[in-house]
Amino acid sequence: MYDCLDYYVEEDIVSYNNPEPLAYQLIAYCIRLENRSELSKTLPAKHLIKGRSFTFIDLNNQNITGEQLLDWAATIELVERYEAYLVGDSTTNGSDLYYNCTNDWFGNACEYSFYQAKDKRTLIDVVYYTFNEKEFASPEHVSCYKLLDCKRGPSALCLDWREICDGKIDCLNNGIDEENCWQLENSNAFINSTNEFLCHNGMQSISRSFYRNGLYNPDCIDRTDEVHNVEYWENCFRDPAFRCEEHTCHPGLGEARLNCSDGECVDDLYKCTNQRGVINTAEWALLDISELCWNGMVCLTKMKKYIGDETCGLYCYGECAINVKIDCKPIFRFPTDFIALNHVFLLYMKESADEENERILPSYICYDPQQCSIALPSVNMSLVQHKSSCVNFEKFGFQYEYQPTLLELIVMIEHYFISECATTSTSQCHDVSLYQCINSSKCISKRRLVDGIQDCISNDDELFADSCLLNDTFRFQCSEKENKCISPILINDGRSNCEFDEDESRSALLDYRSQTDISFPNICDGFRELIPIKINNLYETDETECEFWYCNNFYTGCDHIWHCPTEKQQCLCPPSYYGHLCQYQNQRVSLTLKIVNDADWRTVFNIVTMLIDNEGTIQSHDQILYVQKFDCNLVNFNIYLLYRSRPKDIMKNYSIQIHVYDKQTLEYRGSWLFPLVYTFLPVHRMAIEITISSYRPLRCSFACNHHGECVKYINHNDENSLYYCRCNPGWSGKDCTIKHDTCNLCARDSLCMYPNICVCPLGKEGPRCYLKSTTCSSPLGRCQNGGLCIPSDMRRRKNYIYCLCPEGFSNGICSELDLKIRIEFHSNIEIPQSTIIYLIQNTIMTTNKPVSIYKKIPFDQNSISFYTPNRFFLAFMALSINEYYLTYTIHDNNPLMNENNRSTILMRVQLDRRCRHVRELLNRTLMSLPLLRRIKYYQLPCKQRWNLACFYDEKYMCYCMNRNESREAQCFTMGHNEMNSCQGISNGGCLNGARCFQDQLICPTMVTCVCAECFYGKHCQFTTQGFGLSLDAILGYQIQSNVSFLRQPLVIK
Repeated sequence: MYDCLDYYVEEDIVSYNNPEPLAYQLIAYCIRLENRSELSKTLPAKHLIKGRSFTFIDLNNQNITGEQLLDWAATIELVERYEAYLVGDSTTNGSDLYYNCTNDWFGNACEYSFYQAKDKRTLIDVVYYTFNEKEFASPEHVSCYKLLDCKRGPSALCLDWREICDGKIDCLNNGIDEENCWQLENSNAFINSTNEFLCHNGMQSISRSFYRNGLYNPDCIDRTDEVHNVEYWENCFRDPAFRCEEHTCHPGLGEARLNCSDGECVDDLYKCTNQRGVINTAEWALLDISELCWNGMVCLTKMKKYIGDETCGLYCYGECAINVKIDCKPIFRFPTDFIALNHVFLLYMKESADEENERILPSYICYDPQQCSIALPSVNMSLVQHKSSCVNFEKFGFQYEYQPTLLELIVMIEHYFISECATTSTSQCHDVSLYQCINSSKCISKRRLVDGIQDCISNDDELFADSCLLNDTFRFQCSEKENKCISPILINDGRSNCEFDEDESRSALLDYRSQTDISFPNICDGFRELIPIKINNLYETDETECEFWYCNNFYTGCDHIWHCPTEKQQCLCPPSYYGHLCQYQNQRVSLTLKIVNDADWRTVFNIVTMLIDNEGTIQSHDQILYVQKFDCNLVNFNIYLLYRSRPKDIMKNYSIQIHVYDKQTLEYRGSWLFPLVYTFLPVHRMAIEITISSYRPLRCSFACNHHGECVKYINHNDENSLYYCRCNPGWSGKDCTIKHDTCNLCARDSLCMYPNICVCPLGKEGPRCYLKSTTCSSPLGRCQNGGLCIPSDMRRRKNYIYCLCPEGFSNGICSELDLKIRIEFHSNIEIPQSTIIYLIQNTIMTTNKPVSIYKKIPFDQNSISFYTPNRFFLAFMALSINEYYLTYTIHDNNPLMNENNRSTILMRVQLDRRCRHVRELLNRTLMSLPLLRRIKYYQLPCKQRWNLACFYDEKYMCYCMNRNESREAQCFTMGHNEMNSCQGISNGGCLNGARCFQDQLICPTMVTCVCAECFYGKHCQFTTQGFGLSLDAILGYQIQSNVSFLRQPLVIK
């Protein structure tokens, strides 16, 4: 068992000035030795314990609780043993010891202390201090990946996991770092191109919901699901989060594409904060070259600026070229290492040293023709070994304005050979998902076409004419005038890739082919958002025909932009590293989990994630607590899963298995299975979305050895569905055939799921579920007004509670009374059976989405009431399709009443505030215009009609407001024929064909079922079909909710 400290990633360890919600991530910093057999819990005989010992009997006699031990920094494992002892558990006894450690020491035997951070009082402080110190790192701090037997020749640089399948050979022993990587070029064949985004390097695909969902938390291992942004890469060396540690460099045209081995990306390895570039050149061996020749070439090629402590200027006195001619052999190899792909090297002739300009260029570039076949004429060189071919340097035709430095030259040469050399088997070139370069044996995936990166020597991959015919819904189409669809990695990359620069507009992040909404505040704001659309032979945008628009309007005021023309000893390692200094990179699965709950927003869930092999053996696992009310706004959950052996057994197949339980009842809610592909990869980056359904999981007929039940995986519930044996406590194995007796380790009120895996009920924590949370029972931790208290995960935030509030109450402890809204209908308005109320919350409605509330109206009432914690400034009501009324604006004189100490707003549905269709307000000529042009005239109705309250069209809802003695239209998009339909697979729990609606598309808190004919009940679970009319059915709709019995209709009483 490892000794670990759990660290919840503080998102402010590096300030990104990022307003978006960030991801949950817990990092276990543990002793992870290179040889696990070295890991022993036996302390040295001379170990001096820095603390005072107490037996469990002593602690019990003094009425010490487990909670107190936690406060005294006892380990979770010890506290659970103590709690088990208190309840008579047979696995513990009273003579077990607890050590109360002195300051700065911790551990079961006070064996640990932070050597360099003794003044840091918390783990958060220690992590912050440690990562900020990396700014002063030295080359010996660079980590290595040694789980692949890579021979790099004379290179001092060790292999980094990010260099595996990066398109260039780094290992001289048969290029094993690129051995199976050709399979990635054929990744397109394994995805649903409509609903899945294939990351540019082909290592993974992600659900569409992960695409462009968080700039600072990319889900693709190569970061290509998010906009190209180098801002946060500069700080990655001091950020332990997934966003840096679990990613390679973005392949786009940005300047930072070289890997520093810690998440930092640079354009020159010398710029790596950890000095990885220094290793790359400082330790090159002097093979068959004198030191004087070496030093002269170092200066002449501008490989370095210094020789020892002297600058090159002082060392050579401006005569480096002369020194090279004197000190070097007629023809020699420099540098002595391969410069690219572990087979390309340079030969220089000393006579080519230019004394006048103090420069020298290579005479030949040599390479292994078995690894790369190029069309240039080669020559035989007697000193060349390894059967290399050499080509005169001038034949390559490199273009440069000035003498390139050695490192600049290496970049050019490496790019040429990557473009020319095939990494894909030529027998695979006939696959429809591959493109074969012209006059070359090289094949690339079609996703690499028109991506701004030259992969073919003739650049034909970038000149490909039929890019819009590729089956890739994530490509960005330039304007109609330009038949070009570019790779998504080029969108907003800081360079124009379309004729009209439309790929750099703010709206380029959207899919234009599905974009039909035009953000009203962006109309005529001085910034073009939309690609030009050809209308009547003229190219129209959001910034044409703006003569009726105020440049200084409600949306643009006070936005600070002129819109008008005149304006570790022993180290604790994270899961990604191991070794006594955390110097080695680990094989792992880095999982990003997105959870969708389509019905039970008040339910507390326990999510168990496992890494399993094809024999059903659990490699590793983790558990998280999920409450939609509080966790929905998190972008995702980031979880590490490790293999039991190091290296992993490549003869096995692995999968991620996810199980969900209701934490209040420990009821099983379902399981998911996600196989891992490409077992040759060192790091598996997975982004997974699961939807927790209100339906019970489907059972199957397999007997599971009569020691478990067979259930179908939710995400494989089809004709070829996969099943899973959910074993009874005390049994395990793929088919529940292995009996074990480890369930006695779990607390009695918990669920023994697997050996050593206990699922805890609400209020209990720890691996064995013996840790009791007393926070909810303390005076300060009680939820008011019937709210449900949920203690936070102690690993995440200790002594903190969350309250799930009943309807009508909100805030942290449910003490705040929500606003009550009562809406009355005018006597001349026919009252429907149901209605929808739209609450508009944001005054600047660029991305405003209304909160929609569906309400049934009792048959004998002319008013409805509901509660909302949402603050709003506008309210509309829809009585039917295309029948809308403005019921509230923030400027109305609506009476604010007090009912039972609760604020109540009275709204009225009145005829004079009916919203008219725009066709009633604009003439036929204007109505015949396309929407992009017509919307430019939407200020006219408010200007011309002082009694007009609101109007709408097929996309927008607008209302007229008074501003500075004028009338302006404010509009927002609203789908009139669609409401917030429930997004999950279980239809919000609504049954029998009912329609399900939720109050908001993201993180809903209210679900309403609209029953089909002859069905009724909260979930439409009851029916009157075939049985006549039951008393329940007759009375059901007569009962009025939130009304006392004495005030119910006579038929009820």
